[in-house]
Amino acid sequence: MPRTVALERWLEMAPGERAVKRARRKQARREKKEALGKFPYWLRYSLPWWLIGPVICYVGSVLAVGGTKSWELLSGLTSPHGMKWPLFTWSLSVFGWVLIPALIGILAGYLVSAQIDKRRSDDNQAIWDRLRQLADQQSPSDGGGEGN
Repeated sequence: MPRTVALERWLEMAPGERAVKRARRKQARREKKEALGKFPYWLRYSLPWWLIGPVICYVGSVLAVGGTKSWELLSGLTSPHGMKWPLFTWSLSVFGWVLIPALIGILAGYLVSAQIDKRRSDDNQAIWDRLRQLADQQSPSDGGGEGN
């Protein structure tokens, strides 16, 4: 069986070799993460942590007051005042007012910056070099727009 052969090979390795192999695997994982773009990286590694609280509140609210009422709370159509399980309903309502617009703003901001980056023809260094060149060409004897 291939699994036991691999285990036997691993057990035959010296402890130093195991550490080197482990470090190489960690480095490969880190490089794989860094190879992702900004938005795919954020979706994969940061977004799940942002959604843990709202998902727990939504599931608790669905169990407490039902799916339709929970959706209405999240979307802001219904007030949580006077409902059962106020901890879930009020927190779900707050998440609906705060977190959902924030996530939409993050997505819109990323899409706008991606479009700007795609259309940018010069890199930042070339733009700064050109601005410095133009500033050096302008002499102080021209008046520079001061006091005329």
